[in-house]
Amino acid sequence: MMNTRGRSLVGVRAWNLFSGLCIRRPTVVTPELNKLEQDTLDMLAAVEFEKSCLSAHEYRNQLEQARLTSALKKGHSLSSSSSSLLTAHEQELEWQLETKKFTPLDRVTAQAVNRESTEREVRGSNPTFASLPPPSRLGQPGNIPALMAVKFAERHLPCESKCNIIGNAPVAVHVYRYRDKSSGSRFGVQMYFFNAFVDRTWHGEQIISIPGVTDFAWITRDDLGSFISDKRLLRVLRSFIHEY
Repeated sequence: MMNTRGRSLVGVRAWNLFSGLCIRRPTVVTPELNKLEQDTLDMLAAVEFEKSCLSAHEYRNQLEQARLTSALKKGHSLSSSSSSLLTAHEQELEWQLETKKFTPLDRVTAQAVNRESTEREVRGSNPTFASLPPPSRLGQPGNIPALMAVKFAERHLPCESKCNIIGNAPVAVHVYRYRDKSSGSRFGVQMYFFNAFVDRTWHGEQIISIPGVTDFAWITRDDLGSFISDKRLLRVLRSFIHEY
């Protein structure tokens, strides 16, 4: 989509080509875990993994040993072989009792409840007259816009994001012009947008900062209107930021 409506491009002295990324990620509803919560989660995951590696016989023997140890500490005698045998129903009841000992904390906050958890979010910025809408990168001689988008992703996204740009054709083009204050000459800008898909487990952490750019936000398609002031740019962004 090329946006030139309402803008005269006559007399444009030179064109600047930019590549822009629409970085897509799944919505994060719950807040980030603190160090203690993350350590506890990692420990429980490790325990579950160890249990999953045990055979039914090994897991049964592990439970029996724990049961015998507990009985001996309480002074109970388990000399008879029948006392250590469990039926399937008894085993299921014990598992249910063990499960009830752990009550997950309610991670839902007022902010999470008010968010639209069914929508994905994109990385956006609020451009001003003097700056182009990042995430973007100015084209260089010999590099096509798709290659510049790949280089931008490699520079500013961590390895954990596993960023993937499919194809080399842009999903939209935003065209506008501006006048240089010092020379009075008119220049044109062509912004080529590409979709950047990231790993589902990456939640947008550790974005490598861009010099001179601080106004970034993860935002949904419906909330773009409150963040982007340029109406023509807003129409272009909404034309390709949608659910797949």
